[in-house]
Formats: sequence, C-alpha cells, structure tokens
Amino acid sequence: YSIAYNFFSDLGRLQSWSNEPNTVSFVLFNLSLICVCIGLSVYYFSLNYILNDSRRVVLLSRIGTVVAFICGLLFIGVGFTPADYILDTHVFFVQNAFKCFLLLVLIYSSAFYLSKNVPNYLILIYGAFIVLVAYYVYILLWVPLGENPTPSQLLFQVISQKVVVYGVGVCLISQIMEFMKRKYVENLKN
Repeated sequence: YSIAYNFFSDLGRLQSWSNEPNTVSFVLFNLSLICVCIGLSVYYFSLNYILNDSRRVVLLSRIGTVVAFICGLLFIGVGFTPADYILDTHVFFVQNAFKCFLLLVLIYSSAFYLSKNVPNYLILIYGAFIVLVAYYVYILLWVPLGENPTPSQLLFQVISQKVVVYGVGVCLISQIMEFMKRKYVENLKN
C-alpha cells in the first residue's frame, strides 16, 4: 500500500495490487468504515441537541441527520463493493457518497450559521470545509482517472482524497472539542 498512489478503498480490495489475497485488509477496512459511518451518524444525530434554538435550525438539523444516515450507507457501500471486482458499482458509491457528504456539509453550514449556539470560528471552519469537499466532488466528477492513468494523475487524485478525508477529521474534531467545552454536553446527558 502506497499512501501516495493508493486510495483508501484499495485497502478494501479482495486481491492486493501484488495479486496476493487481501482478506485481512478487506475485513479490517470494512469494519473500520462501518464504525466511522456509525460514529458520524451518531455525531450528526447528537447535533440535534445543540442546534435547537429556532424552528428553522431544528428543521435543518433533522434534515441533516437523515442525509448523514444516507451518506453513511453510501460510504458503507464503497467498502462492500471492492474496486477489483465490481468497479462500476464501487465508483457509483464513491461519487454519490461524496456528493451526499457535500449536501450534508451545506445543510449543517446553514444550520450553524443560523444558530446562536455555534461560535463563529466553527462556521468559518465549516465554510473552508465546504470548499474542500466541493473541490473533491469536482475532481471525482470532472477529472476522471480513466483506465490507464499516468502516475501524476493518480497521485493528484489520491492525495486529493487524503486531504479531504483528513480534513473531515480535523473539522469534526474541532467541532467536538468546542462543543465539549460548552454547556451543550449537558444537554446530551439529559
């Protein structure tokens, strides 16, 4: 596995690029993807307890929770459709998972902006995050790799994916840390 030339979902292939069985990696990748998707769904569901200061914000948060659940299912679909066996279906799940994730980020950006419970700097972080996710969706849809990509094309796509995925982590961790410092954690306990 090359961090610069392999997508994350290459960990979920049934056969490695060296033509060896990839069963352990396949199982671990899918289990971790399921755990991440469950965690994201729980996180976005929990935001309903924080984003509760107006009817419009509550509605956006509830819609966002449904979109988060659908997004999670699409990302799980990425794992259960190994690219080395059913590439077209795998690409379908990848593209739609990231498009759905962009919709999710747009919905929650609106909810954050309208809510009095979210500090301004988190709104700015989410704004930057929208740009990052939209950029990657653009890359997925309009800069396709084709059947025989050059090393530089592959490197560009793979690194772009890594930047977005790590950006998700930074964005969500910054939100969780901020919300844990505030009174909203008490709302989650009740």
